[in-house]
Amino acid sequence: MTSIRDARAQMQRFESRIFDGPEYSLQGRWDPQARSVWELVTRQLEQSLPEITEANVPKIRKMSATDRLGWPAEHFEQIDRCETSVLTVDGARFGSFENRSLEIRVHVPKSGAESGSSGTKRSGLVFYHGGAFVGGRAADEDPWASRLAADCDIVVFNVEFRNAPEARAPQGILDCYAALRCVASELAEQFQVDEGRIGIYGISSGGYLAAGVAHELARRDESSLVKLVIADVPAVSDHWAVPAHKGEGGHEDSWHWSQQEVEGWHGSHGHIETLKMLATDWDRQVAERDPNLFPGAMGDELMRKVPNHVVMTREFDFLRADSELYACDLLRCRRLLDFYVRPGASHYTGPQVGVLEKVIETYLKP
Repeated sequence: MTSIRDARAQMQRFESRIFDGPEYSLQGRWDPQARSVWELVTRQLEQSLPEITEANVPKIRKMSATDRLGWPAEHFEQIDRCETSVLTVDGARFGSFENRSLEIRVHVPKSGAESGSSGTKRSGLVFYHGGAFVGGRAADEDPWASRLAADCDIVVFNVEFRNAPEARAPQGILDCYAALRCVASELAEQFQVDEGRIGIYGISSGGYLAAGVAHELARRDESSLVKLVIADVPAVSDHWAVPAHKGEGGHEDSWHWSQQEVEGWHGSHGHIETLKMLATDWDRQVAERDPNLFPGAMGDELMRKVPNHVVMTREFDFLRADSELYACDLLRCRRLLDFYVRPGASHYTGPQVGVLEKVIETYLKP
């Protein structure tokens, strides 16, 4: 098992094909704006977030929900750049046996170089939003998904999947897998998407789902359905839950430096508490390193079969170690195309459309 220290050292030596300029180099210091956002978010969470328990999940969801009436005008301007279709499909037909009402929000650019009306098909990206495993809604991501579709001139399939604790692992993963199967078998043709240029993208707990779908594809020998997996700050590792990973006399081998600060929002082990809401038998699944709960622990045999990946993280992200461990294993199994650490940023800085555009242009569109 690769240690976090070794994974970090190996990924620091990684030579990126597209992130090799001085603007991508790590300087060990915060971007002032990113630091301001991090301080604001952590202060708000510390003041208002209830204790993370299953009983408090409705309160947590209510606190994090967004109201379209309060959205800024630019959100609607981004949405207006695309034609958005809201589809409901029978997830059971595509592999999510308990979900017969699977929502997929399809964002198609109104204009672009690869306009479907010209007969040229676009690339497609199946998107899984974040939300700490228990929250988030696809509809709240309409501005971001539309901007990504329009800026990259691709079709984005924005998936509404079931969250914990109502849906225990791997039910959410199977929702996302079923959405992908639906896109590949039916929606690609309907929305003029090249079936050979379909990718999946997930951020944070959505990155967990992207890795989980990759594991499901490998397990079923169906990785050819996907050209590229983009895992952005993915929560995929079991190192949080395994005491044996802790280094002697300290935390260097197991904890990212910011873990204690992050846990300060709501008491100890908040990340582990949300993971536990996904588990069906926590102690057993931790002991067995169950990949249905920890996709990054799938093992080399299956990892050699997953689609090619780009893994992204941020310099001061509390999930940075997850990304480094996952990328290191993918590299060893020859499934890592690229790895990117955003300088000076934290988990709350948000994704970078420019970086994603670079990834999509290089690895998905050709």
